[in-house]
Amino acid sequence: MPVPIPQLAEQQRIVRLLSACDRVLCTGQQLLVKKQQHRQTLADQLLTERIRTRGSLKEPWRSFPIGDLF
Repeated sequence: MPVPIPQLAEQQRIVRLLSACDRVLCTGQQLLVKKQQHRQTLADQLLTERIRTRGSLKEPWRSFPIGDLF
């Protein structure tokens, strides 16, 4: 069964189109990785109190021996 082969010019257009699609996909993947890293960094900073959200306490938590509270 014969398989049709496109002309060289059409093959080159297909290559350019597929290469452009590949670049778009790679860029999207890179942006997704950066977003995930940024989200993780923010979560780490919030949980370790390196940054504060609006409405949070102005002073850091203080520690007391439990016997001093009663």
